[in-house]
Amino acid sequence: MRVEGGRHLGAVTSERIYYIREKISGNYLDVQNGGTDSGTVIQLFPFNGTKAQQWKVTACDDGYFKLQPQNAPAMCLDVKNANTADGTTIQIFTDNGTDAQRWKLQPESDGSYQISEKFTSDKKGMTNEKKSSESRTPVTSCTLADDNPGQCWYFEPADEGTVSDVPADGLVVSVRVRHSGQYIDVHNYGTVEGNRVNQYYKNCKTNQMFRLKKERREVLYDGAASRTWNGSGKSHFRRHPDPPEIFSRCGKPAVWFYGDRRRKRNRISCNL
Repeated sequence: MRVEGGRHLGAVTSERIYYIREKISGNYLDVQNGGTDSGTVIQLFPFNGTKAQQWKVTACDDGYFKLQPQNAPAMCLDVKNANTADGTTIQIFTDNGTDAQRWKLQPESDGSYQISEKFTSDKKGMTNEKKSSESRTPVTSCTLADDNPGQCWYFEPADEGTVSDVPADGLVVSVRVRHSGQYIDVHNYGTVEGNRVNQYYKNCKTNQMFRLKKERREVLYDGAASRTWNGSGKSHFRRHPDPPEIFSRCGKPAVWFYGDRRRKRNRISCNL
């Protein structure tokens, strides 16, 4: 089962594992202190890549899902005591098959989802109630509203491993930075020479998509001297859809390429 977020947005697929990021804070759905007991509170916490931030999405009946933390796979995301009051704690609890552990993903136009509760007939859902950006903010159940960014959640695949697919000429990729969980991003969708590149949360847009282009020869700069190197089997990145700005990773700090001119400035580095 898949939930489509829109024509150009990522889909959430049953049986896959995701990091779940909240829109306001940029922090992730996290099992407090990596706890494994029923009743452990769910909080928002900066990305750390641990299993306490990894959630398996499993399809149930009628378009609902259960969400299971990978640090305690026998548990499920749960509304405490099936309480319908705003501000009720979200926790993990032993899988009991009740509707307080069933969630529906409601797509938003920006690629995020509202996560609504079956037992409240989708009237309430997971919320950053305080609209806080602070670490350890609790996640609660509140009445859903169309204009509440504290109820918008992004699903980022966590089951793709730490190494990319085998590079292939023409392959379009997004580049995730391992320590932050963010993606290489062309600032403000710029298309001019010298435009800044930074890290940003995944947005499924073309300013985070890069086309691999295989090169036979590349010139690498080492101080004032240049060296010619056989680039067989190496690839550089060309921003998709294929403008002239390129950055390269060749086992060295990356060097900006503008068309066929190699420049030593604006170095970045990334791990693939």
